[in-house]
Amino acid sequence: FFFLMIRRPPRSTQSRSSAASDVYKRQVSTQSTWGIACIQNMKSSVLVILTVGLLAAVSLQERLTTPNDVRKSLAQIEATETGANVLNILQVQTALGGNLDEIKTLLQQMKSQIIKQQQNEDATYAVVENGCKSLINGLNTQIPLYEKTIEEATKRQSNAEADVKETQRNLKDSVGQLSAVNERWERAQANRQEEEAYSNDKYARIKAAIEAVEYAIKLLRFRRSTSIEDFAQLDQHLEKIFSVGKDLSIENFIAISTEVKTLRTSFSGVSFVQYDNKKREMIKLLNKLADIFRALLLAEEKIQKGAAESWAKLSADIQAELKSLKDSITRYNTRIENLNKEITSANAVIADNVKLLESSKKNLESVTADCNAKEKAYQASQTARNGDLELLDKLIAYFDQHTKAITGYLRERIGV
Repeated sequence: FFFLMIRRPPRSTQSRSSAASDVYKRQVSTQSTWGIACIQNMKSSVLVILTVGLLAAVSLQERLTTPNDVRKSLAQIEATETGANVLNILQVQTALGGNLDEIKTLLQQMKSQIIKQQQNEDATYAVVENGCKSLINGLNTQIPLYEKTIEEATKRQSNAEADVKETQRNLKDSVGQLSAVNERWERAQANRQEEEAYSNDKYARIKAAIEAVEYAIKLLRFRRSTSIEDFAQLDQHLEKIFSVGKDLSIENFIAISTEVKTLRTSFSGVSFVQYDNKKREMIKLLNKLADIFRALLLAEEKIQKGAAESWAKLSADIQAELKSLKDSITRYNTRIENLNKEITSANAVIADNVKLLESSKKNLESVTADCNAKEKAYQASQTARNGDLELLDKLIAYFDQHTKAITGYLRERIGV
């Protein structure tokens, strides 16, 4: 700095008329214009040096009652490098014919500047503080939202997983039921085929028996011959009739068939009159058998019709049950698929919000640390500025109390 270039006169030269003093005066005179410009353009640096140097005086001599006390205090200040620099500046000001009032005015101006800077810092920090509060409040508001979202997504995930397990159990049961119903359907079809085959066979045999009875009656009614050939045809049809009746276990059939057989054996060796009587009697018996077979045929037709209706109903019921089970299986598979999608979606939401939560917590920690650092810096600055203001007040009071003593000392130092 410029004040480091201003040296004080030799301590051995105290007389105003000495050569060393004249040399020093010329040096001061040649540097006067430069010194004034520097003081005016570097008020802040001057203030700092004045503050540091004169604070030492105030701290060393809080109560100075005599000029000698002031001289002693200034001598102690001069013993330090900073104090010597301050006194050099004051010596320049004094050598130029000025006084300490300008320094006091400078101190007052700097005090006003400090107060203004303090106000600017207050306004700036208010903005910073509001920004910090806004950021911290925003993060503190957002973090619980992320946590709530994670909690809800986790709950959805857990519920979906439980539903998947339950749906899988239901699906397994439905698949088992479908298998059982399919087996029942196959058995029902096999039974239906057997019953239908038996019924059709029975129906055909009854119908054949009726035809045999009718043919036998026709032989007896329209043929008067007793030839062996006619009897052979009659015996064939009677044998067919007896076979069907025996297999079907028809009520009263045995008794009637026995009469027919007995009557048939009596045909041989009889007169035509007797033969005609026996034929008429046999025709009556055969008509009874025909009525029995016709009744059986009607009963069998009803049985077949009922069986067909029962089978249609059973088939419809089984098919409906199969369709219901297949639909249930389809629904369960669809539900499991949708639940798995829900689980995947919930996992994605959890992962995203966990990242956001961690990021927000880190941001909150970083913002909090940054805001705390700014607050500490602001408080430190305010403390320093308050200290500067307090020091300036002390310096101004110090100049007011000891202006003459300080001026005298400085004039004495430069030999004026």
